[in-house]
Amino acid sequence: MLPGAHRAAGQQGPAWPDRPIRLLVGFAPGGTADIIARLLAGAMQSELGQPVVIENRSGAAGMIALQEAARAAPDGRVFAYANVGQVVLTPLLQSVGLDPMRDLAPVAHAVNIPFFIGVSSKAGVTTLRDFVAAAKARPGQFNYGSSGVGQMTHVAVELLRAKTGIDVTHVPYRSGAAAVQEMAAGRIELVMEAYSVLRGPEEAGQAKILAVAADSRSAQAPNVPTAAEMGVPDFAVSGWQGFFAPAGTPAAIQERFAAAVRATLDSAAVREQFGRNGFEPGIGGRAEFAAFVAAEQRRWSEVVRAANISAL
Repeated sequence: MLPGAHRAAGQQGPAWPDRPIRLLVGFAPGGTADIIARLLAGAMQSELGQPVVIENRSGAAGMIALQEAARAAPDGRVFAYANVGQVVLTPLLQSVGLDPMRDLAPVAHAVNIPFFIGVSSKAGVTTLRDFVAAAKARPGQFNYGSSGVGQMTHVAVELLRAKTGIDVTHVPYRSGAAAVQEMAAGRIELVMEAYSVLRGPEEAGQAKILAVAADSRSAQAPNVPTAAEMGVPDFAVSGWQGFFAPAGTPAAIQERFAAAVRATLDSAAVREQFGRNGFEPGIGGRAEFAAFVAAEQRRWSEVVRAANISAL
């Protein structure tokens, strides 16, 4: 335990945490973020000595939860569990009532969910190199689906476009599942999604997973090459998630919370659950996570600007 981490501020005040911690999740129960947050929150109780209580605050693309967290007193009683869409992408495209980079403090990197590139079997390609060549030979004739304008499933393909020079047309859907269904049916050619979402269509012979957008192959799909192996270097994309505190929360509290997250991620039970679902534990400490979030903000700002993406 870190020196002074028991104190909410300086040498005064009760030991922290002295009561249950509220964890705000910006999506309804049952979604990926909610499932992971509940898994980690339950395991963190033994590390912190207090329950971490999930409060779902869905709405406005997950921003309701972040707005409430930003308004909360910075005393360690409220944290938010958020993903790259909430923290980086949505604020780039619309006014959200806060600046996550200013009003929230990154505390702990929880998970990476690597993206995989999937194509319809009707596209007639078996490798990413084949797809790039086919798309260049038929500019504007291939379509890709996403879970909506400005979502990671959209901007990730725009980054792929920029790196390969392909001309493919965006078709937004209400959800990633809907886009995958359309791809499996052959009505669009390409999507980028988590392996767990693409595995079913591939096993049914409706799709082919061409590559993982990561620096190394996935343990869950070791036969799937990385994008770099297929000629697209420096193309790592994930639906990362992590914990955030109201700006101004004492550093000692943030550090102890981050230490509890790291210990939880190292537990055999959590690693088994993550491995089963294709999730990768977050790495690094609080400073590394803050640097990572800032780098992601710069990276995706450039992609959004270059692709001229705007909210509908």
